[in-house]
Amino acid sequence: IYADSVHSGERITLFDERYNGYEALLIEDNREHPLSPEIQFVDKDAETEFEIIILGCSSTDFDDEYTATEQVRLINGDWVNKEYLKCNAFDFISILIRNAKGQVYTILEMELC
Repeated sequence: IYADSVHSGERITLFDERYNGYEALLIEDNREHPLSPEIQFVDKDAETEFEIIILGCSSTDFDDEYTATEQVRLINGDWVNKEYLKCNAFDFISILIRNAKGQVYTILEMELC
């Protein structure tokens, strides 16, 4: 899922399941999976510019999961400390958008493990 900046035109990746979240970091290497087809979101009022709201949560207790080590090996072979995982290995994500009239739409709600 990506957004195009209305200010710079830059394409910004909001979420790529092949790289982001608990599963992509620790469970399964999905980097070779193909991208989904591109779809532009247009709401019922023909709005195409939105405020983006991203929520990520983790229910994993990394101190309990990895009691014997401070470093954890990721699926890609990199080593990171548990603090990195606590900040980056979310297992639920929600992406919402809000138009200029205040209408909120859910773009994604996904449990990642």
